[in-house]
Amino acid sequence: MTYRDHLAQNEMNYKLYHELSGPQHGDIYLGWSVVALFYAALHYVEGVFVLLGKKCTTTHVKRDEALARDARFATVLPLYNYLKQQSLLARYECVQLSINQVHAAHSKYKSVIGLLHDMMENETKE
Repeated sequence: MTYRDHLAQNEMNYKLYHELSGPQHGDIYLGWSVVALFYAALHYVEGVFVLLGKKCTTTHVKRDEALARDARFATVLPLYNYLKQQSLLARYECVQLSINQVHAAHSKYKSVIGLLHDMMENETKE
């Protein structure tokens, strides 16, 4: 996949997050909104991997390892892991996430995107 492919998937997942967390659904899909948010972050990470010349990862384990090995992702990793853990809680533990947890996840997502964006700006300046 190309950077643009990953960015397009990021945008679709982010739109899905907004749809699922919207007031028209009440709190029915809040957990799934965080799942969509996590996958939006995942595709942004993969897009950055492409721009950095790294091989795209095909599993969560390989992606986690790639993030952990590269010091440039040190500030991104805990935020990304938070999103991943919230997604796992919603998907596999059937935890009903609150609107406050969704807002916290969204804040972490925005931080991930901001940090990755800044990283890419710094990479292109060097």
